[in-house]
Amino acid sequence: MNDLLRKIKTARRDGKHVLVLSIDIKGTFDNLQHRAIFKSLDVSACPRSINKLFHSLLQNRKVTLLTPQGRETEDQKQGCPQGWCSGPALLNLVANEILNQVWPR
Repeated sequence: MNDLLRKIKTARRDGKHVLVLSIDIKGTFDNLQHRAIFKSLDVSACPRSINKLFHSLLQNRKVTLLTPQGRETEDQKQGCPQGWCSGPALLNLVANEILNQVWPR
């Protein structure tokens, strides 16, 4: 954020136009796929111990529902846990993978 503010101030001082686009995508953290997080972590410069920690924390999550037929337990394969301070960093890793793709013109 500080880098962005510095660039804005510099551009304004130099008489240039500045455009900042902020996007709020509904349900982003709830729908972030664990396999996308794992892929992004695997190709990042993240230390191996941290990478393994995130793999463990995300892979060992379960969702249990009570249904008329009884209790159902499934592996949770998407979403960042509510309140995780690392959620935005994980989202940024995945978003960088998407933004760095070469798109057809």
